[in-house]
Amino acid sequence: MAKKYSVSNFNIADYDETHTFQLAYPAINNSLSTKEGNPILFPPSVTISSVDRILYPNEETGMFEERTIAYRPGYTSVFVSEGEDFQSLNENRSKSLGDIEFVHGFLRVNNRQPQLLEFLRLCNKNGTNVNRDKNTTVSFFEVNHEAAIKSIMDNEERDIEIITFCTKGEYEAVRSVAKSLGVNVNQPVIQVRYDLRTAAMRNEETKATFMRALNSPAVKRKSTVLDAIENQIVFVNRASNSLTWGNGSVITTAPMGKDPVDYFVDNSFNNSTGEMTFAEIENQLDDLMNPHEKLEVDNDKADITAFNIDPYGTILRLGKVSGLLEQKGGYVKFHNESYRKTEFIKMLKSNSDLFNDLKSKLLPKEAYSN
Repeated sequence: MAKKYSVSNFNIADYDETHTFQLAYPAINNSLSTKEGNPILFPPSVTISSVDRILYPNEETGMFEERTIAYRPGYTSVFVSEGEDFQSLNENRSKSLGDIEFVHGFLRVNNRQPQLLEFLRLCNKNGTNVNRDKNTTVSFFEVNHEAAIKSIMDNEERDIEIITFCTKGEYEAVRSVAKSLGVNVNQPVIQVRYDLRTAAMRNEETKATFMRALNSPAVKRKSTVLDAIENQIVFVNRASNSLTWGNGSVITTAPMGKDPVDYFVDNSFNNSTGEMTFAEIENQLDDLMNPHEKLEVDNDKADITAFNIDPYGTILRLGKVSGLLEQKGGYVKFHNESYRKTEFIKMLKSNSDLFNDLKSKLLPKEAYSN
């Protein structure tokens, strides 16, 4: 049904409220200035069409349908009845259509001009119209002063949050975000904080990326996996685009074009296997970084589960916890002989006697039933 207007549509106090619309493009030559010396930012006068074909929601069906709208002074609605011809309206605009003119880049409309206000908000040339036809070139947008002020304040609040987090946040959290964003964390703490702040505050895009990382539960998990890669607990195989254990068994294979670490982290939240695999990565990394925190093997069930996921990595972890093996960085010391971790795993794979001997010493008997 066509919308009609009356004075009762508006509160008297709001009747003279002004709405501002601004051109979306500047003057061709913005080096000119007025006789008062002010720069000319927009063309002196721009007129836009007073008729348009739009998509408008049908209140009964909830679907969008094509409707013709026109700004015609004296009419009670901007909607044109289906019997009127769109082309005819364009051809005879001088007779029935009103002028819509932007003077020096602006058009100000108050609530005493409801038809003009609605036409401007519904037409496709309005860049702030979320339902506009995206194939139509934007000619203007509505200036929302309250929204602009709120946006400025929100941005300032966001910037303060970024700076505060980088300079005073819990370092483990800072390190996780920094690592996930590619900041070098193998340097003094103050330098990590400074580099993260610099990277985050570079521009609006980097600020948005930082805030997504800060609020993402995947950030700490990705940081842990990257630490595990650095310490040769897991490996990235670029040839197969996969993440693997030290013995070569595949943890996950990512589709081409996706990073295997990101792919594993994203999918690890979605199933119990992913959660258990990450827990084992975290356990092995924790044991490597904190070798003296646990002096005995505990939680038999968890150890058997971990063994079934990664037998060689579990033997390395439990061997270090029990003191049977010594590990430092990427090296393992066993019977006073030092091996690269990858070499020691190969030896476990090829020497079943050694593998079973360590297994019998480190895991409960229930492990042998699996």
